Amino acid sequence: MSAVAPVSFMDATMDKRKTTLLIIVAVTTAVIFAHSALPAASSWAESGAIGSVFAPVLGRLHAGALGLLAGLGVDASGTLTYGVFVRKVAHLVEYGLLGAEGAVAMVLLTGMVRSPYLWTCLFAVLSVAVVDEFIQLLSGRTSSVADVLLDFCGGCFGIAIALGVAAVVLAVSARIGPSRNSGGANRAE
Repeated sequence: MSAVAPVSFMDATMDKRKTTLLIIVAVTTAVIFAHSALPAASSWAESGAIGSVFAPVLGRLHAGALGLLAGLGVDASGTLTYGVFVRKVAHLVEYGLLGAEGAVAMVLLTGMVRSPYLWTCLFAVLSVAVVDEFIQLLSGRTSSVADVLLDFCGGCFGIAIALGVAAVVLAVSARIGPSRNSGGANRAE
């Protein structure tokens, strides 16, 4: 007969957090795939609606991007229209969010910021980007390697931000010490 270790309230809470975060990652991935399955006209209409809501900010960013490219000797005014710019920003944001969620899930699951599973997180973001573009092909839209790279860059940025925040939180938590962090009770790990 083996003894079963008691599960503390904190362990149960952490399990719920892990499960919730994995569900959030799955939902984000599903939303990305659902947007890729939209017909081109619907997708452009949605981009137009989002672009009009965020026009004050995105308009300035678009002008800045065109100015930066012009400064580098690239005339992108004909190709980087406002609509295309909104779509590319959306790629960066949604994959940044996916990457951040994946990184936080990795930290919660492994308990480490410098995890050997970082490669798994990077591969997962890249895999979602590749499948995303394939879904676009199946829905009659265009697909591009540039979009896969843009998606992956957004995911890497999200991962980097999330790991940076996690490192700071863990460092502050370690400085506070186990007595303040666990409400006065020292837990044996």
